Amino acid sequence: MEGIVIHDAALEISEEGLGELAAKRGAEVTVTRLDLSLSPQTLNRLLKSATPRGRPAPRAQVSDGRLQLSLQQGGRKTGLDLQVGNLRVELSEAGLRLVSG
Repeated sequence: MEGIVIHDAALEISEEGLGELAAKRGAEVTVTRLDLSLSPQTLNRLLKSATPRGRPAPRAQVSDGRLQLSLQQGGRKTGLDLQVGNLRVELSEAGLRLVSG
């Protein structure tokens, strides 16, 4: 698999939003259910595009139950190795929480 695969999703678009989308003026979409996969190549492209120009982008490696992020900047190497099996994202007013399980 390369790219983004949407396994399941539920979206809501108002009638007004649908009209705006059809007229190519933008749209507001509410996502109420999401199950998607990102390939490692796509994850690295996203990391690169989110990195400010002129700065090195972090690199990601993914294997079963493991996500490794590394950044080489000058003579320093920084890394994060998540050997957690899976992560659940929880959203609240307090912010974003990642929970391993």
